[in-house]
Order: sequence, then structure tokens, then C-alpha cells
Amino acid sequence: LRRYFEDVEELCERYCNPSDSIEKIYRALYYAPDPSTEDLWRSYNTPGTTWGQFKHNIMRLYLGSQGRFYMSDLGRFVERSAQGAFTSEEDIGEYHREFSKIANRL
Repeated sequence: LRRYFEDVEELCERYCNPSDSIEKIYRALYYAPDPSTEDLWRSYNTPGTTWGQFKHNIMRLYLGSQGRFYMSDLGRFVERSAQGAFTSEEDIGEYHREFSKIANRL
């Protein structure tokens, strides 16, 4: 996610006003990975929001987006995972990758 925002900043530096928060937020929304992500992120774009505030608010939505994990992150992940069912080897593999991503950085 941090790299995504860096790419948006580089795009704006090359092709638009690099100090324009509105333009950066617009580009981040425009290039969001999918429509549901765009809708979620759009809800954090209130009038007067700066680029820095927008990035901070969005990064708080994602575990580990700032490169740090805490024991509480691992606990929440395990609790959320316990509510779902593993129906395939792919599910187990995905769980293992996500668990490892958090646990290995503690």
C-alpha cells in the first residue's frame, strides 16, 4: 500500500501539480484496485482532507500497511479466521501465508 501511494505521488509529480492534495486523492481513487475499494476509500475523502490525512486514514484500514505488526494484529487475524471455514487446500494455503506474514514480523 505504501508503494501504491508512492506511485500516485510520482505520477502527480510528473503530470500534475505535486502539491495539490485534491489531485493526488483523485488519482488514488481513480487507480484504486477495484470498485469496492474505491467506494471505501472515497468515504475517507471529506472536504478539506489533505493528502497526508487521506493516506494515513487509508493505511490504518489495512493490517501491516505501515510495515509493522503487533500481537493484537495476529490475535484479530486468528479470531477472524476462526469464524470462516477452510474448504480447500487453497484456503489453508492462504491462511498460512497471511498468518506467516504477520507472525514473522513480530
